[in-house]
Amino acid sequence: MTIVELITMAIESRKPICFEYDGVKKITGQRFGHPYAVFLQPGTNNACVDIYQTHGVSHRGGLPDWRTAKIENISSVLILEEKDCFEIEVRYNPNSPKYIKVIKKV
Repeated sequence: MTIVELITMAIESRKPICFEYDGVKKITGQRFGHPYAVFLQPGTNNACVDIYQTHGVSHRGGLPDWRTAKIENISSVLILEEKDCFEIEVRYNPNSPKYIKVIKKV
């Protein structure tokens, strides 16, 4: 299964995920969070995911908080099936203009 397929499954079931991230000028490592939307970023068409990161490695700190991650920098996605379905974060905006080319969203 591809990274996009795994994240899409997690979005459909509202299950948290664990994943490895290795982005440019970012701290490499394991992150945990709630995936909300997979989309093509306006202007660049990069495949991205909006995640409410709950814990794990963070370049900026200040968790929990929202992160947008490029799919190409994500590996080793694990859907945490044993965890409860996540509640929708109050700041989630399903009508955000960045979701004009959405693949899947909550």
